Amino acid sequence: MPLHEKSLCPFEYVLNYNPRRIPAALTEVKCSCQKPSAKLIRGHAMECQPFKYDVRVLMFNDECSSFTEHVETITFACIPIIKNDRDVKGDHDFMTEVNADIPQ
Repeated sequence: MPLHEKSLCPFEYVLNYNPRRIPAALTEVKCSCQKPSAKLIRGHAMECQPFKYDVRVLMFNDECSSFTEHVETITFACIPIIKNDRDVKGDHDFMTEVNADIPQ
């Protein structure tokens, strides 16, 4: 079974193509849905988010006579993360406030 079919966050591959760029074709990932296939993991609400990185490319001008270095952000994964809710299903132990003593 391919990885994109058995991951918690379903995704598909898309081609990012620009003929004025070197490399002209970059393969990216696109998240197929907002929530993982297992909606709750250990009682915590999860959501799918794209994981991105920056890649350096060369971009040619309109006449293709010169090029400049350019940075493009590419999505290379779709990962499950815990939602930013402090109290998910009444779980107060998930995030606990800690008071720090200031040394004198």
